[in-house]
Amino acid sequence: MDYEEIAFVDDQSPMAIAKISDVERLEAQYQEAFVGIGNNKLRGELICRLQDYDYTIPTLIHLTAYISRTAEIEMGTVIEPKVIVNAHTYVGKGCIISVGAIVDHDVRIEDFCHVNARAI
Repeated sequence: MDYEEIAFVDDQSPMAIAKISDVERLEAQYQEAFVGIGNNKLRGELICRLQDYDYTIPTLIHLTAYISRTAEIEMGTVIEPKVIVNAHTYVGKGCIISVGAIVDHDVRIEDFCHVNARAI
């Protein structure tokens, strides 16, 4: 999916439309929300909170990534450029698969994990 506009919440940035504590009231304006925080535990907590407020949590996959058609990628995960996810692999909710990582066949990555750049 392509997005015409992307707004973000942040507790520190003056460019943000609101703070993280405001996500409940923003649900009337925004149907989708994605958590772009590197801390696995906090990312998981925020994704669960957004689900409680009925946001749709997209999965973001870069155009240069290769995802096997037998792989399963859960919502809230980001697959960065040049990633390879091979056959019969499961990637849980809210994961980050960083640039150039290779996830081999028959691998299971649980919710809210991070596979760092160029990891195999």
